[in-house]
Amino acid sequence: MGMQPAAGRLPAVFEAGAVLISEAVAIAEYGSAGAALGQSVRVAEIDATVVGVAPAGFAGPDLERVDIWHTLDQAEAGNTNWWIAARLPDTGSRISAMAEAQTIHDATDPGRFFQWARDGRVAMSGVDEDPTGERTVETSIAVLLLAVVALVLVISWVNVLNLLYARMARREGEILVRVALGIGRWQLIRLMLTECLLLSLLGGAASVPVAYAQGALVRDVLLPDVAWASSTVNVQLLAVTFMVVLVSGALLGLLLARQADRADVSRGLAESRQTPGGARSWRQTALVTGQITLSAAMLLCAGLFVKSFWTMRVTDLGIDAETVHVVDLRSLGVGAGGGGEAEEQLYAEAVRALREAPAGQSGGRQVAMAIGLPFVTGFGMSVYVDGLDEIPELPGGGPFIHVVSDGYFATVGTDIMRGEAISALHIASEAQVTVIGESTAAALWPAGNAIGQCARIGGPEDQCYEVIGIAEDVHQRGYREPPSMVFYLPFGVPKQFFGPSLVVRSSRGGLTESALAAEISRAVPGVDYVEVRRLDTFLEAEIRPWKLGAVMLSMVAVLAIIMSLAGVFGVLTYVVAQRRREIGVRMALGATAGAVRGLVLRRGVVTGIVGVALGFAAVLVGSRWLTPLLFETPVGDPLVMGLTGLGLVLSSVGACLLPAVQASRVDPASSLRADA
Repeated sequence: MGMQPAAGRLPAVFEAGAVLISEAVAIAEYGSAGAALGQSVRVAEIDATVVGVAPAGFAGPDLERVDIWHTLDQAEAGNTNWWIAARLPDTGSRISAMAEAQTIHDATDPGRFFQWARDGRVAMSGVDEDPTGERTVETSIAVLLLAVVALVLVISWVNVLNLLYARMARREGEILVRVALGIGRWQLIRLMLTECLLLSLLGGAASVPVAYAQGALVRDVLLPDVAWASSTVNVQLLAVTFMVVLVSGALLGLLLARQADRADVSRGLAESRQTPGGARSWRQTALVTGQITLSAAMLLCAGLFVKSFWTMRVTDLGIDAETVHVVDLRSLGVGAGGGGEAEEQLYAEAVRALREAPAGQSGGRQVAMAIGLPFVTGFGMSVYVDGLDEIPELPGGGPFIHVVSDGYFATVGTDIMRGEAISALHIASEAQVTVIGESTAAALWPAGNAIGQCARIGGPEDQCYEVIGIAEDVHQRGYREPPSMVFYLPFGVPKQFFGPSLVVRSSRGGLTESALAAEISRAVPGVDYVEVRRLDTFLEAEIRPWKLGAVMLSMVAVLAIIMSLAGVFGVLTYVVAQRRREIGVRMALGATAGAVRGLVLRRGVVTGIVGVALGFAAVLVGSRWLTPLLFETPVGDPLVMGLTGLGLVLSSVGACLLPAVQASRVDPASSLRADA
């Protein structure tokens, strides 16, 4: 990972009894990183020594917080469930590295692998890519958010430019007098630059506390488990902000100075009291239309992400992840995840204690035990079916194997569609039976006669497991997943699986993690550590990109809309002020107040409709890049487009109301006298 420890050293390869801890743990437990070095800690059943402290914010390739790293035991290296991380040399390429890794794989003793692993191919991807080598959704959404923030900066810049143009119109007489009195070009440029830079610096300074507060809020609410390496506002961010402020102020100043420098003194002084031409107001209208276009595009993207997030949250996973708790137990006398019969007895005792707890104590609780859980741990084995040369592949992969106790399906909320579930009788008699998923049944026995059929799990000569039930399909790894091949086996029948977990279900809101952990600690003798997590928390890493996209895009889009509507309001107010004489003449000639209001409203609404249409068109043009970032939501979703467009047009009407009312209240006599 290219990490250098904040204190101490990195453990050597296969160095037994050496651990690295995070800086947060070092400070919390020992007061400082240096004081943690040499301290003894116990990891599971192994006494270890702290040899190094990781720097703040380091968590490896994932965002989840890590407290401790320990070296891989050489005896465990034969396990096939490892991810391998590799750093390529600067002169190397991914293709050559994959070829070398494939050679090593092929030369490894094939007897150590299942059949699917013997024939496997090496795949390699970057930490910001998925296993296929494509950029991850999380990375793509982060890039999209950066682009959207840049667009908001453009909108704010255009808004300020519009307001400064309007202010320049009021200062035109002053500028012309200055030019007539002999002010030089450089002095005029310096005047405009000074004013715009001061405005930019004040805005940049005001943004710092706002960014600090908003950044802290986003971290606490949306990314609470991430170990951050720095404050929300740091030196790099301040430097970038200062650069943006200076460039923005300089560009604004130069544009205004250029306009002022083009003034014709003799003609300007003669026309200074006349109504300015319509070119200026239409230029400002064009800028506002551009603002609304960008804002409409952002708001539509935000709406699409909100719908994606909602669609994801209501997706039927085949398991009730929001009310199921996963419990892992640790005992100093039992190995973690590999304690064999002693570990299974510990979990069985916990199941018995929880089932015998007083009725209603935890809101209608159900308890079961499983080895291999969706979203948590997965196991695979070869499956053979008589009459088939090879089993068909399902798009979601597999075969996945779950070893479950009685009551498992009712506990996790997975429905049995046909047949029966695995019961206590099956487990007690060590019956060779299995429950399979719907898609598995359709793939292996398309004629619909899966009940009573036989599947050999492990090898082609192994004993058959009779299919006694068909369960609804369950997502194994996340939301974006096609059907997979799944087999459920009775607990204790296959002997090669280990590492059980408890699953506990209660009525929604009826059981808290801390209460369940305390109850297990009291009820089960010999338990030294209890970890309780709700099943849906294992999906946080997958749902986080859409959650971030929905919340952040909505916040930024609302800010952009507010700025754009302020631009509409400012431009129409300016137009009404500059066309006061024309409005007075119209009313003197018989125009009604309603007609004048309609004139102003029509201009604002047309601006809004054109901006919305252009914004939506831009999003549709970019659908090729946006579609992979959405979850089961088309870019042209009619509901999202309809609500977004209606909201923007109504908002544009609202921004036009006050200028329209002001125009309808112009006194024809006073406006004509003022112009005389």
